[in-house]
Amino acid sequence: MDDQNNAKKSTETSRLLPPTERSETFIMNANNPLLRKLLDKSTSESGDTVATQRRVFLVVRGIPEEVTLDEAQPVTVGRIDLTTGFRPGVDLTPYDAQKRGVSREHIRLHLQEQHVYVTDLGSSNGTILAGKRLAAQEPTMLHNGDELLLGGLTVKVMFE
Repeated sequence: MDDQNNAKKSTETSRLLPPTERSETFIMNANNPLLRKLLDKSTSESGDTVATQRRVFLVVRGIPEEVTLDEAQPVTVGRIDLTTGFRPGVDLTPYDAQKRGVSREHIRLHLQEQHVYVTDLGSSNGTILAGKRLAAQEPTMLHNGDELLLGGLTVKVMFE
C-alpha cells in the first residue's frame, strides 16, 4: 500500500513540476567551501571564517542611507554631476549637498579587516572628524557613532 501511495505522489509531483524545473535540497556542513563562498565569507589560515562585507548606515538629517561595504569594492560618497553624468555610490544631493559644500567625490568608505575607513578625496571644503580636518587621501578608521562633517553637512556613521 505504501508503494502505491509513493508512486501516486511521485506521479503527482511530476505533473506539478516539469522535469526541467525540479529542484533538490542539499544539506551542507558549515565547513563546506561552497557554502562559505555562497555566504561571501573567506577562511583565514586558522580556519576561522571572516565576513568580507559589512553594512554601514550613513544617517543624514535623521534619514539612514544603507551601504554595504565589501573589502574588494570601496564606496564613494558625494553628489551627482548632471553635466558629466557622474553618480557616487551614495548620493547626498537630496540633502542640499551642493549648497552645503559637499564635493562630487567627497569621501571614500572602505572595509579592511572588518574595520570601516574613511578617506577624504581632496574635497574642496574638507572632511571633519572629531573636530579635526582629515588629510586628503589618508585613510582614517571610523568607530560606530562617529560624526563626519562633509563641507557643511553632518553625516553620522553607524555600523554593526
